[in-house]
Amino acid sequence: MSPRPEPAVRLEVHTREPFAEGHRFAGTGAYEVLTATAHYAVDPFCSRTA
Repeated sequence: MSPRPEPAVRLEVHTREPFAEGHRFAGTGAYEVLTATAHYAVDPFCSRTA
């Protein structure tokens, strides 16, 4: 079993654009393409991250 990843501390969204020219998919609707940076914090002394 692999260790559970730490949750992101901050998500910095740079751009939001429609996917597939804004096509609305049956049952779910339109999707977006996000360009983002996920920021994490790790404990350097934790054996799981060593």
